[in-house]
Amino acid sequence: MDVLPLQYFAQQVLQEAVLDLKVLTDRSSRLVVHVQTHAGVWVVKADAQAGTFAPEIEALKRLEQHGFPVQRPVAWQDGPPALLLLPWTQGTEPEVGPAAQSIGALLAHLHQLPGHLPPPEGLTWAQWMRGWLQHALTYWLATGLAPAGAPTRLSRWFSRLESLLEKRGTQLILFDGRPEHFIVAPSGDVGLIDVAELRAGDGLMDLAVIGINGPGLLPGVLRGYGPLTPGEQALLKFYSLLRALAAAEWNERELGGADWQRFLEAAALLLPGEGCVGQQQDQEHAAFTAW
Repeated sequence: MDVLPLQYFAQQVLQEAVLDLKVLTDRSSRLVVHVQTHAGVWVVKADAQAGTFAPEIEALKRLEQHGFPVQRPVAWQDGPPALLLLPWTQGTEPEVGPAAQSIGALLAHLHQLPGHLPPPEGLTWAQWMRGWLQHALTYWLATGLAPAGAPTRLSRWFSRLESLLEKRGTQLILFDGRPEHFIVAPSGDVGLIDVAELRAGDGLMDLAVIGINGPGLLPGVLRGYGPLTPGEQALLKFYSLLRALAAAEWNERELGGADWQRFLEAAALLLPGEGCVGQQQDQEHAAFTAW
């Protein structure tokens, strides 16, 4: 995508010249730039698909209403291309220490609120997780790197957790709360960016996303979040495996697989129990998907 429409959009909205422009993200359908003017610093997002930023705008408004530290959208355009102008959030990505505990406390507060966007297609949370697991297993087997007996081991694991999953899925969660989506201001306060995936779900999945993408942060986040029951600890491990495989698939598709191996290795370490030899995997996979 070309940066000129983003620069023009910023100039038209802000009514001043752009002094400096830096590309932050450049993918086939998404472009994000950092813009500096006399009045301040901004971020402009563009996406090839019309209306892409509507969920993010709604999420920002919802979070602001509940007092969470987010930036209010300045202007947007449905497109195509879809465009969104936001104030720049000054700060750095979180590191181990007080910031991690602040993230945990922020998430604990968020997860006390009811979610607004249920699972797709009228599914329950448990049904959605079953389908997600089946997709993740199919992808894992296709890589040729799934541990021996993975289908059977996952099937048994899900069976043990299904009754717990049936009681989950109603909290307000970030869903894509990777460490880089938390920004630590010079004051030490923690803000949120890139919240388009805000929805109803299980707050433990937010913890899993942090653990997979920033494992060093998770102990501090958990200290700020509060103690987990044994059942919650089991679900956190399950979600961590799901999100590790999802991260591997996304990384391979969007980023050329730079961290693909690391995510697959993390998933393998999270898989419980002993399984059967790899020659039996196809038959077990068929049984699992039918089940």
